[in-house]
Amino acid sequence: MLSRERILTIVIATYNAAEFLPSTLASIEMQAPIALERCEVIIVDGASTDNTVDLARRSPIVTTVVSEPDSGIYDAMNKGAKIACGDWLHFLNAGDVFATRDSLAQLLLQIEAWTSANRIWGIGRALNLSSGTGRSVLIPNFPHRWLPHMLGIQPHCHQASWFDRTVFLAFGGHATDLGIVGDFDLILRFGMLARPGQADSVLIGYLGGGISERSRSELPRLLHDVRVRRFSLSGAGNAIDRGLSVAVSIANHGRISLGSTKALWKRSLSRRRGISEAGYR
Repeated sequence: MLSRERILTIVIATYNAAEFLPSTLASIEMQAPIALERCEVIIVDGASTDNTVDLARRSPIVTTVVSEPDSGIYDAMNKGAKIACGDWLHFLNAGDVFATRDSLAQLLLQIEAWTSANRIWGIGRALNLSSGTGRSVLIPNFPHRWLPHMLGIQPHCHQASWFDRTVFLAFGGHATDLGIVGDFDLILRFGMLARPGQADSVLIGYLGGGISERSRSELPRLLHDVRVRRFSLSGAGNAIDRGLSVAVSIANHGRISLGSTKALWKRSLSRRRGISEAGYR
């Protein structure tokens, strides 16, 4: 039986995020009070020069605010994990939100079930709020498939992944020297250890448009670097994986472009139908 103490720590890493942080805090604040009582919210800020820290300190649901220089977003997340009191960890970025008013309550029930089943991590469904199509799009990260994640074909959404804090700390947290793919690496390592619990519900709205999406050209090399490290690849294995990384990147880019084109075509068709129908009124 889980304690009624804090079961979940939400760690939000920020830097000059005053434009986006209010929506994240508002989405947490609107969750059920009984659910909020079982959580803590930690803001780890990288010494912002805007009013991010003031916004964080004024929020009634923020438990702790740390603001100091860091070596990047994963360093900030690791700092939050080290001072956390919750049994489980949830990492959000400014602009990310809970999908509905009861998402946190649903999540806590899932975490209770995962803990009872000796799970050490879990995933849920998520929406990309900035998909480039003009609407929120369901991220194809469910159900969990470790091999496609490892290959970079179906990366899991970090914001819709939850981790047992003790295991996270034993792992050393996020690797801070892997650039923008520290979250990919973390999920890869947890997946190597155990299958996740799975919540077949949309729990998170992910802002999208972050550095990992803006730096798509770097991903093949970075994902290759992760696999070289975790699987000790060398020689022929190293060369094969490097080629595979490029092939997967080309395929992913084509799939994303095709999806965007289809979405734009559907919107255009819908507008044309609207105009046509208006002409007969």
